[in-house]
Amino acid sequence: MKLSESSKRWSDNPERVVELSRPRGIPCRPQKVEFFSTFFISKIFIGMDLINILEGVILEQSRGSFLIFPTEAWFQGYNYGERRSYGTHLAVDMEMPVGTRLYAPHSGYISIVNNSACGCGIDIGRRGDNYQSRFCHMTSISVSEGQWVTKGQFVGLSGGERGAKCSGNSAGPHLHWNFKVKGVPTNPFNGWVSNLRMPGS
Repeated sequence: MKLSESSKRWSDNPERVVELSRPRGIPCRPQKVEFFSTFFISKIFIGMDLINILEGVILEQSRGSFLIFPTEAWFQGYNYGERRSYGTHLAVDMEMPVGTRLYAPHSGYISIVNNSACGCGIDIGRRGDNYQSRFCHMTSISVSEGQWVTKGQFVGLSGGERGAKCSGNSAGPHLHWNFKVKGVPTNPFNGWVSNLRMPGS
Protein backbone atom coordinates (compact mmCIF):
# COMPACT_ATOMS: atom_id res chain seq x y z
CA MET A 1 0.00 0.00 0.00
CA LYS A 2 1.34 3.41 -0.96
CA LEU A 3 1.55 6.16 1.63
CA SER A 4 0.22 9.54 0.74
CA GLU A 5 2.60 12.47 0.70
CA SER A 6 1.14 13.85 3.94
CA SER A 7 1.47 10.46 5.65
CA LYS A 8 5.08 10.19 4.54
CA ARG A 9 5.77 13.66 5.90
CA TRP A 10 4.52 12.79 9.39
CA SER A 11 5.96 9.25 9.50
CA ASP A 12 9.42 10.56 8.55
CA ASN A 13 9.35 12.94 11.51
CA PRO A 14 8.37 10.90 14.62
CA GLU A 15 9.41 13.76 16.98
CA ARG A 16 6.84 15.95 15.24
CA VAL A 17 4.17 13.31 15.83
CA VAL A 18 5.06 13.20 19.56
CA GLU A 19 5.07 16.97 19.74
CA LEU A 20 1.61 17.23 18.10
CA SER A 21 0.21 14.60 20.44
CA ARG A 22 1.22 16.62 23.52
CA PRO A 23 -1.60 18.73 25.02
CA ARG A 24 -1.08 22.42 24.48
CA GLY A 25 0.25 24.44 27.43
CA ILE A 26 2.17 21.57 29.04
CA PRO A 27 5.96 22.15 29.02
CA CYS A 28 8.29 19.59 27.52
CA ARG A 29 9.58 17.02 29.99
CA PRO A 30 8.52 18.69 33.27
CA GLN A 31 9.93 15.72 35.16
CA LYS A 32 13.41 16.83 34.09
CA VAL A 33 12.95 20.23 35.76
CA GLU A 34 11.63 18.54 38.91
CA PHE A 35 14.59 16.16 38.93
CA PHE A 36 17.18 18.94 38.73
CA SER A 37 15.40 21.01 41.39
CA THR A 38 15.37 18.05 43.75
CA PHE A 39 18.97 17.27 42.87
CA PHE A 40 20.29 20.75 43.68
CA ILE A 41 18.19 21.13 46.84
CA SER A 42 19.55 17.78 48.03
CA LYS A 43 23.06 18.97 47.24
CA ILE A 44 22.52 22.08 49.38
CA PHE A 45 21.33 20.10 52.39
CA ILE A 46 24.07 17.51 51.99
CA GLY A 47 26.60 20.36 51.81
CA MET A 48 25.23 21.92 55.00
CA ASP A 49 25.41 18.58 56.81
CA LEU A 50 28.97 18.10 55.60
CA ILE A 51 29.95 21.56 56.84
CA ASN A 52 28.46 20.78 60.26
CA ILE A 53 30.28 17.46 60.40
CA LEU A 54 33.60 19.03 59.41
CA GLU A 55 33.13 21.82 61.93
CA GLY A 56 32.51 19.24 64.64
CA VAL A 57 35.68 17.36 63.65
CA ILE A 58 37.71 20.57 63.75
CA LEU A 59 36.34 21.51 67.17
CA GLU A 60 37.06 18.02 68.48
CA GLN A 61 40.61 18.09 67.10
CA SER A 62 41.19 21.47 68.73
CA ARG A 63 40.92 19.84 72.13
CA GLY A 64 44.19 20.16 73.95
CA SER A 65 45.50 22.82 71.60
CA PHE A 66 42.95 25.61 71.46
CA LEU A 67 42.67 26.83 75.07
CA ILE A 68 45.35 28.14 77.34
CA PHE A 69 45.20 28.09 81.12
CA PRO A 70 43.65 31.33 82.45
CA THR A 71 46.36 31.98 85.08
CA GLU A 72 50.16 31.99 85.24
CA ALA A 73 50.20 29.29 87.91
CA TRP A 74 48.32 26.02 88.23
CA PHE A 75 45.20 26.09 90.36
CA GLN A 76 43.08 22.96 90.40
CA GLY A 77 39.54 23.32 89.14
CA TYR A 78 36.82 21.17 90.60
CA ASN A 79 33.07 20.87 91.24
CA TYR A 80 32.09 20.65 87.56
CA GLY A 81 28.78 18.80 87.34
CA GLU A 82 28.25 18.83 91.10
CA ARG A 83 24.64 18.77 92.23
CA ARG A 84 23.72 21.82 94.28
CA SER A 85 20.54 23.28 95.74
CA TYR A 86 19.92 25.38 92.62
CA GLY A 87 20.76 22.57 90.16
CA THR A 88 23.91 21.28 88.46
CA HIS A 89 27.10 23.34 88.74
CA LEU A 90 28.20 23.56 85.08
CA ALA A 91 31.48 25.36 85.71
CA VAL A 92 34.82 24.84 87.43
CA ASP A 93 35.77 26.70 90.61
CA MET A 94 39.52 27.30 90.83
CA GLU A 95 40.81 28.25 94.27
CA MET A 96 43.39 31.03 94.08
CA PRO A 97 44.50 34.06 96.09
CA VAL A 98 42.59 37.30 95.61
CA GLY A 99 44.35 39.42 92.98
CA THR A 100 45.62 36.54 90.80
CA ARG A 101 46.14 37.71 87.22
CA LEU A 102 43.65 36.27 84.75
CA TYR A 103 44.08 35.74 80.99
CA ALA A 104 41.68 35.01 78.15
CA PRO A 105 41.72 31.24 77.45
CA HIS A 106 40.64 31.96 73.85
CA SER A 107 39.85 34.92 71.62
CA GLY A 108 36.50 36.70 71.55
CA TYR A 109 34.51 39.85 72.17
CA ILE A 110 34.04 41.01 75.76
CA SER A 111 30.72 41.50 77.55
CA ILE A 112 30.74 42.84 81.09
CA VAL A 113 28.79 40.82 83.67
CA ASN A 114 27.41 42.23 86.93
CA ASN A 115 24.77 40.32 88.85
CA SER A 116 24.06 38.96 92.32
CA ALA A 117 25.38 35.46 91.61
CA CYS A 118 28.45 36.17 89.48
CA GLY A 119 29.30 39.51 91.03
CA CYS A 120 31.70 41.31 88.70
CA GLY A 121 32.89 39.33 85.74
CA ILE A 122 33.23 39.04 81.98
CA ASP A 123 32.01 36.94 79.07
CA ILE A 124 34.58 36.14 76.39
CA GLY A 125 32.79 35.31 73.14
CA ARG A 126 29.20 35.88 72.11
CA ARG A 127 26.19 33.66 71.60
CA GLY A 128 26.67 31.69 68.40
CA ASP A 129 30.48 31.64 68.66
CA ASN A 130 32.26 28.29 68.77
CA TYR A 131 33.69 29.05 72.21
CA GLN A 132 32.45 31.11 75.15
CA SER A 133 33.90 31.63 78.63
CA ARG A 134 32.55 33.41 81.67
CA PHE A 135 34.77 34.53 84.56
CA CYS A 136 33.01 35.44 87.82
CA HIS A 137 33.98 37.02 91.15
CA MET A 138 36.65 39.36 89.73
CA THR A 139 38.06 42.24 91.82
CA SER A 140 39.32 44.13 88.77
CA ILE A 141 38.39 44.11 85.07
CA SER A 142 40.97 45.43 82.61
CA VAL A 143 38.93 45.13 79.42
CA SER A 144 35.84 46.97 78.19
CA GLU A 145 32.45 46.12 76.73
CA GLY A 146 32.68 45.08 73.08
CA GLN A 147 36.48 44.86 73.10
CA TRP A 148 38.12 42.09 71.09
CA VAL A 149 40.69 40.12 73.09
CA THR A 150 43.14 37.52 71.87
CA LYS A 151 44.07 34.25 73.52
CA GLY A 152 46.43 34.90 76.43
CA GLN A 153 45.55 38.58 76.80
CA PHE A 154 45.39 39.94 80.37
CA VAL A 155 41.76 40.62 81.34
CA GLY A 156 41.75 41.36 85.07
CA LEU A 157 42.27 40.06 88.62
CA SER A 158 40.53 37.29 90.54
CA GLY A 159 38.50 37.81 93.69
CA GLY A 160 35.73 35.96 95.44
CA GLU A 161 36.37 36.87 99.07
CA ARG A 162 33.12 36.32 100.92
CA GLY A 163 31.10 39.48 101.39
CA ALA A 164 33.49 41.64 99.39
CA LYS A 165 32.34 43.99 96.68
CA CYS A 166 31.95 42.21 93.33
CA SER A 167 32.16 38.74 94.91
CA GLY A 168 28.54 37.86 94.23
CA ASN A 169 27.54 34.65 95.99
CA SER A 170 31.12 33.43 96.39
CA ALA A 171 32.00 31.78 99.72
CA GLY A 172 35.77 32.18 99.32
CA PRO A 173 38.55 33.33 96.98
CA HIS A 174 38.36 31.51 93.65
CA LEU A 175 37.73 31.92 89.92
CA HIS A 176 34.43 30.62 88.61
CA TRP A 177 35.03 29.57 84.99
CA ASN A 178 32.09 28.59 82.82
CA PHE A 179 33.12 27.28 79.39
CA LYS A 180 30.85 26.45 76.43
CA VAL A 181 31.45 24.80 73.06
CA LYS A 182 28.81 25.76 70.48
CA GLY A 183 26.59 26.91 73.34
CA VAL A 184 26.88 23.64 75.29
CA PRO A 185 28.38 23.83 78.83
CA THR A 186 31.64 21.87 78.80
CA ASN A 187 34.29 20.99 81.37
CA PRO A 188 37.45 22.79 80.12
CA PHE A 189 39.60 20.25 81.95
CA ASN A 190 38.15 17.43 79.92
CA GLY A 191 40.97 17.58 77.40
CA TRP A 192 40.50 21.19 76.28
CA VAL A 193 43.47 22.68 78.13
CA SER A 194 46.69 21.17 76.82
CA ASN A 195 49.46 20.18 79.22
CA LEU A 196 48.77 23.11 81.54
CA ARG A 197 49.65 25.61 78.82
CA MET A 198 50.27 28.94 80.51
CA PRO A 199 49.89 32.44 79.04
CA GLY A 200 52.87 33.26 76.83
CA SER A 201 53.85 29.62 76.34
